[in-house]
Amino acid sequence: MPWVLSVLAIAVYLALAQQTGTPTTISPFSDVSPPQEKPLRFVTSLPAFEATDLTGKYWSTANLRGKVTFIDIWATFCIPCRAEHPEIQRFYDKVQNSPDIQVLTFAVDADPSVVEKYMREKKFNFPVIVGPELAESLFTRTGGLPKQWVVDRVGRRTERFEDYAIGHLLYEVERLAKSSH
Repeated sequence: MPWVLSVLAIAVYLALAQQTGTPTTISPFSDVSPPQEKPLRFVTSLPAFEATDLTGKYWSTANLRGKVTFIDIWATFCIPCRAEHPEIQRFYDKVQNSPDIQVLTFAVDADPSVVEKYMREKKFNFPVIVGPELAESLFTRTGGLPKQWVVDRVGRRTERFEDYAIGHLLYEVERLAKSSH
């Protein structure tokens, strides 16, 4: 009998919508407009740093100059971080030889061997610098993981992204790199 009440409620809604000129869509998502594109705001310079990633490659602030850099801070124990890694890997595969885009991640795990094992098991090869101290000195400690930023060609970084889906953020990185030639 409850299904009869549901059908009756829908019929009443449709009848009222026709009388008042209200759209007759029942789905609450059908009238949602696409998100407005927000321009990336670069708010401060990335502090100088020097570090070595898991493969032994040397990184510094100077290495990033001239490229648009996607930064991701994560941990092996972070479920949302792990969910984003396949998308980050696909993006890295696409841009790893680009002269205009760089991907750099910081794992905040205390034990590099845990990160190495995770990367090997998942077959990820995007650059990873391990160590919570460096990540905390370069980026804000507020909020949970993952944390993402974009660094422009001259070394200025954005605020932390909280309302961008990872795919949208990576699209913005690529768009910015193409538009700043």
